Amino acid sequence: MKKKLFRLFSLLLCLMLLLPALALADDGETGGGETGGTGEETPGETGGDTPAADPLTMDTEHWYGAMGKTIAQGYVPTVADGHATFILPILGSTQGQVIHIEPVLSAGGPFVLGSYGIDVRRTSEKATDEKKEETTQDVFLAVLQIPLSDTRYNGVYPVTFTVTYTDVNGNAQKQTFSESVTITDGRKASSGSHSTAEKRPLLLVDACTVFPTAVQGGGSFSVTLTMQHLGDKDAKNIRVILSDEEGAMICTDTLNAQYLDLLAVDMTTQLRFNFDVARAATAGPHYLKTEITYSDKSGGSYTEEASVRVDVEQPASIGYDPVTLPQSVSGNDSFEQLVYVYNTGYTTLYNVRVELSADGLICSTAYLGNLEPQQDASKAIKVYTTMLSGTPSYGKTYGSVSILYEDEKGETHLAASMDVSTTLTEPVKVTDEEKQKQEEALARQKSFSQWWVSLLVGLAVIAILVAVIVVRRVLRELRMR
Repeated sequence: MKKKLFRLFSLLLCLMLLLPALALADDGETGGGETGGTGEETPGETGGDTPAADPLTMDTEHWYGAMGKTIAQGYVPTVADGHATFILPILGSTQGQVIHIEPVLSAGGPFVLGSYGIDVRRTSEKATDEKKEETTQDVFLAVLQIPLSDTRYNGVYPVTFTVTYTDVNGNAQKQTFSESVTITDGRKASSGSHSTAEKRPLLLVDACTVFPTAVQGGGSFSVTLTMQHLGDKDAKNIRVILSDEEGAMICTDTLNAQYLDLLAVDMTTQLRFNFDVARAATAGPHYLKTEITYSDKSGGSYTEEASVRVDVEQPASIGYDPVTLPQSVSGNDSFEQLVYVYNTGYTTLYNVRVELSADGLICSTAYLGNLEPQQDASKAIKVYTTMLSGTPSYGKTYGSVSILYEDEKGETHLAASMDVSTTLTEPVKVTDEEKQKQEEALARQKSFSQWWVSLLVGLAVIAILVAVIVVRRVLRELRMR
């Protein structure tokens, strides 16, 4: 009994001691005022007879980027991750300082057939010579990555590159350069179905034509395959299938397979397939699988595979929520304006951003980054209000909201533009009398807070004294018993 009473009074004493601390903490949370946020930083004519223009040349005395060595020292293209990478440093000058370079893929080579041409502009690049001395060169630095076929064979394959351009005199020109790539991660030519020790038929796709070269989503195209017999025995019961495993391209022929009874040695034939492209096919390269099955007169069966690249183009399509500014805003103030953008198309939009501009408003740029097909994003534009640039200093102001993006070539496009408006009002001026009243009210609040804290401290002291007296009295009574 004595211990229970002692614990009870001890608990009461602890609660009384905690009351002042809780009251002080609550009083500290009731004060304060508004603070302003910080904004994001937004960031010649020629005439008469002219001499013939100099042709373009390959720079064999310097290496650039990942080349590692000059062409004169033995630079060779690299093979990694299923691609062969070719670097061609071309010197010279053209009209507009741009050239178009297209690889010519050889028949039966290790590459996925397709169109890999690119436009290359002349730029200043860091170059290193054979003595490892660095300099700067104005060069057409072409870097091409060509995908390799899964059924490629080891060997050394020369690749010819056709360069077309307009020379400085305005004449159309065409030149060719070549590089050889060594394949070491493919099949061995001396084993398997391609063994050179036995005579056999061998059918390979010699050339491929896709028309049109750039296929639109929801459109149609045709593929013409040129198949050549490079073997030693006639091929019979030939079946050629061209299909898209992703399902974005549907063959519109009665069958997606074509049949030939016989193809003699050294003969060539052409096969044409027609396709429709799905409206929702993503922009970029797609690959059709070519499968050739055939047999010889002895009953041996063979299968060859190849891939055909088809480039799909999709128009950019952007959706957005209309932007409406507040009906009126005070000068020397700030607010945030949310913007919502949607990629409603089937091509990736790069570096999407929203810009707001209006007289009397200082605005940050809402950077949304890259938007994949069917993706959306939102962000707040931070706006700071000042005053109008003309007279009067306050009143109606008009501006615009612009939605911009870049395509895969880095070119900037304006997707949409909206007109916006708001009214800038003069900030409310505080008079000396009102300011004095605010200071007096603040002082009274402060005085009241101090009185309230003193009262709580006094009550806490009284509670402690009462608790001590009660505890002593109870203990004295217990001792007397």
